[in-house]
Amino acid sequence: MNQTAKAWTTAAVLAVGLAAATAFAQEQTATPAPEMTQPDAAVSLSGVDGQAYGIFTFTVYDYRIIVSGQVTGMPPGFHGLHIHTSGRCEDDGGGPFSAAGDHLNLMGLNHPDHAGDLPPLLVLQDGTAYLSVSTDRFTMDDLLDEDGSSLIVHERPDNFGNIPDRYFSFDEAGNRASEGGPDEETLATGDSGARIACGVIVEVPPMDMTGDMATPEMTMPADGSDNMMPTQPAEATAEVTPDGESTVEVTLDVTVEVTPETTPAS
Repeated sequence: MNQTAKAWTTAAVLAVGLAAATAFAQEQTATPAPEMTQPDAAVSLSGVDGQAYGIFTFTVYDYRIIVSGQVTGMPPGFHGLHIHTSGRCEDDGGGPFSAAGDHLNLMGLNHPDHAGDLPPLLVLQDGTAYLSVSTDRFTMDDLLDEDGSSLIVHERPDNFGNIPDRYFSFDEAGNRASEGGPDEETLATGDSGARIACGVIVEVPPMDMTGDMATPEMTMPADGSDNMMPTQPAEATAEVTPDGESTVEVTLDVTVEVTPETTPAS
């Protein structure tokens, strides 16, 4: 892989924050949630203009990988989210982030059955989004192979290849296809449109989780729901040099404080 992790000194704090949220979820539900540990890989997402949007982490748990991320400053609405085959985010002549290649597709299947196909990212009206999902479609070795991999956010929603046979596609000359249903582009991309953010997935070096670290701060909603999120966003930057080498620097300064809701004395 042609990339280096420049600074991961505070990335362990994220793992502590996830563990705190997991412990809370275990207390609130009958189904045990995964016990989170240090992330095994991470990615810093940047836009075409270099704007840092946020980070995603990849954590191995048993037979699956937990993919979690938080972004800010993105256009509201649903956005296609996919892992792509190459750990490069430059324009190689095919448009922004075209060097990332196609969707990670280990079994030669159509969309949405690619290994790298993930649920869509729903960005709120304030430009923020949070997503956490588990998948067993790939391993860390698949993500961190010789040419690496990248995470792409697309401009439009992902239709997951769901085009009923009553709909027909047309070519550039206006000729209607002889059969209805999804065409080749739909089966390859889900019609998610342009690539608006990209980041190279890099391995997180092992860290000592026993040292003194600040506790990530999370606030418990007054309504008693378990939708807890870090109160401070991560700061992440990514840079691609002319020779194609990418440098990722992540700074995460988060403190956690869970304050149970109290009942006034009668």
